[in-house]
Amino acid sequence: MSYVVHRGMSVFSHVNAAVDQGVVRQTLIVAGLAVVVLALYLDVAIRHDPISVDFNTYTAAAQVGLHDGWSHIYDQGLVSIQQQQLAPGSREQPFISPPTVAMLVAPLAMLPLNTAYVVWALVGFGAFATALRRGRRADPLVGHARGQRRPGGSAAGGGHGGGMETAARPA
Repeated sequence: MSYVVHRGMSVFSHVNAAVDQGVVRQTLIVAGLAVVVLALYLDVAIRHDPISVDFNTYTAAAQVGLHDGWSHIYDQGLVSIQQQQLAPGSREQPFISPPTVAMLVAPLAMLPLNTAYVVWALVGFGAFATALRRGRRADPLVGHARGQRRPGGSAAGGGHGGGMETAARPA
């Protein structure tokens, strides 16, 4: 075979591989998003399950911080009282998270618990979706972001260098 035929086959194989990678990538993104949406629905719809005990604890610690001072958020007696006021009869657990968790939840502590929980879940979903979107910009098969240079000097995703076309060039 001549150099042109090798070169032509190589170009088509790069195009087909790029299309296949794009379809696989899009399918994985849609499947991942579907799983996240289902998890969000279950998280919000089943609020009386132990799923929300963490948020109840975060909110109780935030309320302790707002009312008694942030230095008291690890006072388990105060947190326990707040937990029972938020959701009487619910399961209690100690607040052992970093103080920033209570501080992030503090603006939501002004809302009714169910509303605050839905907002918290939606914000978490938004953060996860943003991370998926930003992660999509990197080419997982190459390990470099598109447009960046590979160690060999060619641009990632450009289809230049290496492979059959390099081997088929005449000396």
